[in-house]
Amino acid sequence: IIYLFTIFVIMAELILKKTHNTPKVFLSRNEGYCEISGPSYANHISDIYNAVLEWVEKEIPESMNKLNFIFNFDLLNSVSYKFIIEIIMRLNEFAKTGKSIQIQWHYSENDDDMLSAGKDLSDLFELPFQLLSN
Repeated sequence: IIYLFTIFVIMAELILKKTHNTPKVFLSRNEGYCEISGPSYANHISDIYNAVLEWVEKEIPESMNKLNFIFNFDLLNSVSYKFIIEIIMRLNEFAKTGKSIQIQWHYSENDDDMLSAGKDLSDLFELPFQLLSN
């Protein structure tokens, strides 16, 4: 198996470069900024999201009190969506401990499915959730 993504972990950051079927991931504890964007439908997508979940568990407790988490997908398969739910579930738990966490869910103007996914997620969790059209 050949993986077409590279993972860089530099102190409090996790950076994964976007490929034709995997998202760009930029998670920075120090900046209080996290972004997952692009396509998310690779067969090995669980490897990427397991790395993200590990980072969330390790770095969010050490982060500043404010964190902006941006999701901006071109394409999202069901496996990726399940991982996104898990990520937001964990972020929601951290918010209950006093962390200020805001979610921005971006969607293309004509993408009703991505808008609907964002609305569903915002209804599931108590986090501040912005739905933003690109």
